[in-house]
Amino acid sequence: MTKSGNGILPTSAPLGYRPEIDGLRAIAIIPVILDHAGFSIAPGGYLGVDVFFVISGFLITSILHRHISEGRMSFLTFYERRARRILPALFVVLVFSLIVGWLIMLPEDFRNFGQSVFATNVFLSNVFFARETGYFDSESALKPLLHTWSLSVEEQFYLVFPVIMVAIYAIRPRLAPFILAILFAVSIAVAQYGSIYFPQINFFSPFSRAWELLAGALAAYVHIERVRISARHQACLGALSLLALSAIVLAYLLFDEDTPNPSLLTLIPVMGAVGVILFAIPGTLAHRLLSNRWVVLVGLTSYSAYLWHQPLFVFARLWFGAIPTLGWVGLIVLTLSLAWLSWKYVEAPFRDTAWLRQRTIFALAATGICLFAAAGLGLHITRGAWWRLDAQGQLLAAGQIDISPMRDSCGNVLPDTFDDYCIIGAAAPASPIVAYLGDSHGKEMFWRLSEKLKHDPGSTYRVQPFLWNACLPFASIETPGDSCNVFHARARDYILANPDIKIVVIGAAWQGHLDCEGSRTGRAALADCAFLDGAAKKMAEEIELYRQAGKKVIVVGPFPSMPWDVPRELQARRLHGQAWTDLAQRPVIDREAMARFRTLESLVPDVRFYQPAAALCPAAQEGACRVSIDARPLYFDSNHISGHGADLALPGLMAAIDQELAAIK
Repeated sequence: MTKSGNGILPTSAPLGYRPEIDGLRAIAIIPVILDHAGFSIAPGGYLGVDVFFVISGFLITSILHRHISEGRMSFLTFYERRARRILPALFVVLVFSLIVGWLIMLPEDFRNFGQSVFATNVFLSNVFFARETGYFDSESALKPLLHTWSLSVEEQFYLVFPVIMVAIYAIRPRLAPFILAILFAVSIAVAQYGSIYFPQINFFSPFSRAWELLAGALAAYVHIERVRISARHQACLGALSLLALSAIVLAYLLFDEDTPNPSLLTLIPVMGAVGVILFAIPGTLAHRLLSNRWVVLVGLTSYSAYLWHQPLFVFARLWFGAIPTLGWVGLIVLTLSLAWLSWKYVEAPFRDTAWLRQRTIFALAATGICLFAAAGLGLHITRGAWWRLDAQGQLLAAGQIDISPMRDSCGNVLPDTFDDYCIIGAAAPASPIVAYLGDSHGKEMFWRLSEKLKHDPGSTYRVQPFLWNACLPFASIETPGDSCNVFHARARDYILANPDIKIVVIGAAWQGHLDCEGSRTGRAALADCAFLDGAAKKMAEEIELYRQAGKKVIVVGPFPSMPWDVPRELQARRLHGQAWTDLAQRPVIDREAMARFRTLESLVPDVRFYQPAAALCPAAQEGACRVSIDARPLYFDSNHISGHGADLALPGLMAAIDQELAAIK
């Protein structure tokens, strides 16, 4: 039995064993693991997956070409081989992940994990994660099955690719490379377009990734001809193979999470992988490097290593919180050790056709898929098996979902008109309106304020939100390429023209927006220091516009930011038996951003500034701020206050509003 494989997914094929391809797998998997562990040595390490796609396309196309040409193509046999290679190790990792998740994950996290288990088992996890989060978002580091998106892309591709190949060979086999080249060109055009206009969907889309698999497929046809000439051109091929290997390594070193991917730039590592496959013949330096026994061993276990690393890393983060460098080294060693055990005792036995027949493999595959899909669906229905936790644990878990139900219905929406848009309160229709301008940091405050006004028949004013995530709430400060620019311009004009709006409350994630090194918006223009140095003046001028229109303005200062996700940190402390129910923590303070905020404060000396830190960080805490009270988190992540946290901060804001209204009267 030979030992070649198909990218991330090992397989057996009568191609003659090529150890350098296993070596290329090692060159792909190690940077992926290092990148996901947070090591900066290879910021483009995620491109290892692109290399895997090329290997997969090459080997599967080689198999299909041979089987179709020899008249022994069988779709049942093809998918049997896929099931033998993919599912056994995947099922083992899923069992492990479900057990550990049950023990340590909060219900909302476990519910989301269950959804991903379901999506993974029906090979739609790329679709699931494209809808849920970006690959490089901070939350992605806490999703145990995020990496399975690439398995889903491959399986979606291989649902149709064998059919296309059989159809081409039935018409005219010589057309195959030309048709594949056309599909390659179409796919890479889609990828380049998507990298500009819808990068998150583009990253996970099989239509944007197909060209990488097709690059390997085209390499299979070139390889057939190359075999005849390779011996006579060994020196040239040696240079080309080293150049190709260097292209892959340079991409790992020079690309980062901001590099569009997949895009035309991704041609560098993809063509590098193609070059290694084609030119690294025996006798070349690249072949010797990649054929080293230890490198080959890592390559042979690369599929299992790929499966194990992400859940291990996620569960370690949830259990330990911050992990030192030595800890990450230990996790990588553990990953490679489990990969070897999984390869030897799970993958290899299931590849043995004499041990398990085709019918048995299909029966086991169907049973496993159904069971895991049912488990995932069950976790979704039961909201992450909420009953696992005791009473205090359930209070903690509730904090993770203690968020405004109006986050999207009364935020991130550009209505046709702001007349009657989310105006809430029991006061009379002619009563004053308080406009709440802000980003996501204002949504829980608006929610809790609107709830109080809605149920208080004695209230004297109503509230109306003008909230848009990740954007400073000023029309004079544009965020390139974002709809919030139009929203804030229209909101400003509406507020200025509406005589019923008496007070304008302005709040935002000031530390995130005003830090030129790490602007929370992630937009280049807002992360430019020179631009931000002048932002305070622009904000002050816009505040003055409201005041000239007869509006009172209240600026809500920053909410203290914590160094970790609060509910998850409290859960870790609860599991470790540490104090957590009434916890205080020193906040993360961005002094540069706060200096800019104080500049704004100095430019509008007659404007009232309300500091929620006064409620969240009492003097008795000596510089620390509350993060939980009676087992209830005051934040639902590291920097957004929960509804409970808003209840604590709200009285001060309501007092400020009452004072400003009294001054108007």
